[in-house]
Amino acid sequence: FQAEDGIRDHCVTGVQTCALPISRLLELSGRLATATDAGQAAAAVAATVADVTGAGVDVVLATPTGELASAARRGDVEQDPGDAGVMVWCHEFGQPAGRGTSTLPGARITCLPIREAGHAVGVVVILCRPPRPLSRDELDMVVSAVNQAAARLVTIEAEQARPLPASRSGGVV
Repeated sequence: FQAEDGIRDHCVTGVQTCALPISRLLELSGRLATATDAGQAAAAVAATVADVTGAGVDVVLATPTGELASAARRGDVEQDPGDAGVMVWCHEFGQPAGRGTSTLPGARITCLPIREAGHAVGVVVILCRPPRPLSRDELDMVVSAVNQAAARLVTIEAEQARPLPASRSGGVV
């Protein structure tokens, strides 16, 4: 595979050899580094996953109450009532679920967990039209993108949870 930047990229996944366009991951890294909130980070990963798969993508993140809520969408991802169970299973068990996986393979959607160090952050929902499983190359690239996003989302969450430093004068400004 010849990447957009002209560099020939290769990686080995298990026994298979696959080519990954590293420039897409580098671009995502830059967008995540400048993201100041979860919505911006979610939008960055949604754009990358949609670009890689040509599918509709919804990045759903866990709210403080534990609900899953859409944080960013790219393309056509109409939610079907049956999709909620696939998303919740993926989020709770931290494993891929849906089309192309061994868990709920008859689903319309493919769900990949967004997790960092055991912390469940959310789920990336992918809807291919026409319905199809992701290729090995697509899956490898999407998993790399999701892992990058998970690390940034956990950092953003920690930054927002930190109390603001007290003013030096101790008074009200």
